[in-house]
Amino acid sequence: MSTRCTVSVKDEQGVHCIYRHHDGYPEGQFGVVATIKKAYPYAWKLPRFEADDFAAALVCGWKDQGGGDVRLTKSHTTHGDTEFQYYISQDKKTGELRLKILLPAGGCEKAQVLFYGTLAEAEAKYTNKKRG
Repeated sequence: MSTRCTVSVKDEQGVHCIYRHHDGYPEGQFGVVATIKKAYPYAWKLPRFEADDFAAALVCGWKDQGGGDVRLTKSHTTHGDTEFQYYISQDKKTGELRLKILLPAGGCEKAQVLFYGTLAEAEAKYTNKKRG
């Protein structure tokens, strides 16, 4: 069974959303947190950060399995079967990437925040964990 997610990359200019059909969990070597760095070779070198550029770089870095597995989407609300929502932005004071991880909610429930902090903090928390 695939773990689906959306990743929204945002800055002052707007939000750009990506749908990931598998490996949408935060933990482990193939999870979202560990693989965000696959975007770095294709994006502006930090501290320069533009959401549209970084979103395109994420798609490029994650597009290793063929068609349909990773693609642009209008919003996290487009997909009713996602298990996680991620939000990537940049802290303007430090230049670091920030990450928020949510568990989507159904109906009138509010989404649960699993994590909010820097990408480095997320890596420390999630990349050494095994999925299971």
